Amino acid sequence: MIFKTISACLEFLGNPKKLALLNSIFIVLMVLGNFYTQAFCIPSTWAAWLVVVCFAHTAFSPLLQPKTMFAPLNGILNGLSAAFFIYCVLFLGNVVLLAWISILHPALWGGLLVYVPYFFIVQLFWSNCVKPNSKVASFFFITTLTVCFAITYKVGKDYEMALQDIEKFKNSNYTQLERNFYTEKILGMHFLYHTDFCYLDGWRPPLHEPFLVIGHWWNGEKDPLKMPLPQRLGLYKQFFPEKPFKLDCSCAYSYSRNYHNDPLWR
Repeated sequence: MIFKTISACLEFLGNPKKLALLNSIFIVLMVLGNFYTQAFCIPSTWAAWLVVVCFAHTAFSPLLQPKTMFAPLNGILNGLSAAFFIYCVLFLGNVVLLAWISILHPALWGGLLVYVPYFFIVQLFWSNCVKPNSKVASFFFITTLTVCFAITYKVGKDYEMALQDIEKFKNSNYTQLERNFYTEKILGMHFLYHTDFCYLDGWRPPLHEPFLVIGHWWNGEKDPLKMPLPQRLGLYKQFFPEKPFKLDCSCAYSYSRNYHNDPLWR
């Protein structure tokens, strides 16, 4: 019985049209589930485009013919998608160790969606490394992954330099700040930008900037500004007055009221 079930699953996954349909269903469920109880908040503009490209390509890639003039592009998009889903897995962290409990009750089955990125990662590596249909696509897949990992290293070093700016900011008694991409993100942590997957935290900061998260990972996941949130918000408004500190929409629909009615904004 078990072997027949496994054989039927493998036969299903070996059908490009059925696999594309399954991928599409998983992606739709992930988007809907994330809208209601958001693990990943509103992505920055560049990240939003990346999400759209990776989701669209993952949904339809089983239908693409690998041995064509588009093999390099297919390999690049596969590598980009694999890097994206690896990032998702790392961000979700240990939640996968608890998500299996969701199977115990139908009302909790949405929690099983945290395993979908693993399914996509296995699928992409299988079709590009284990059983590649095109050596050209496989080459560009590995090259793109390598470039993505090199970019994360560069992000980590840039964040490390920003930490030095934050130290100078602290030494000036919070009167002088080097305004740049990362110092703005660091100062906006915990009320505007989130950096970790949170459990039962009331509401999450509404924006997701992957470069901030990656830099945070590379540098020990420590907050260089340990101060009360109202003080942090006040400093953010002082040094970045042109930036919005509160959005019109919350991170997730399920706790929108908590976000908008928080005394922090008064």
